[in-house]
Amino acid sequence: MEEQQLTSTLTCGLLVHQTCGILASHNPKRTGETFTEFFSIPFVEEWLKNHPRPPIPLSLLLTEEEAAISIQAFWRAYLVRCDPEIQELRQWQKKLREDKHIRQRVQMFWAKQEQKVKCKMEDEEVHAATISSP
Repeated sequence: MEEQQLTSTLTCGLLVHQTCGILASHNPKRTGETFTEFFSIPFVEEWLKNHPRPPIPLSLLLTEEEAAISIQAFWRAYLVRCDPEIQELRQWQKKLREDKHIRQRVQMFWAKQEQKVKCKMEDEEVHAATISSP
């Protein structure tokens, strides 16, 4: 029921959009005027700012073939993750990251590198100062 209601809501929106376009193009008072997009009408823009339309569900955007490929890919990935060897590998990787403190090690490495560069720059400044003042 929800899917039917959602589809009918989207259909109604499309019909309103198309009907407004048809009515505007056949209005004798509007001959010679350029076509105004429904969503660019000022009061419609204001309404949509306060009441945004829900996004179109992916099920209505994908073809049956694209949907089948997506479902199959998720299913294959699920089966792989359920494999005991893969679970063991993922747990080992997680434990390794925690035990080795990888992020902290990377931060410490770059801090040391920055310190080395800073020391070299200070040494060059001192060396340059001693050469220039005999």
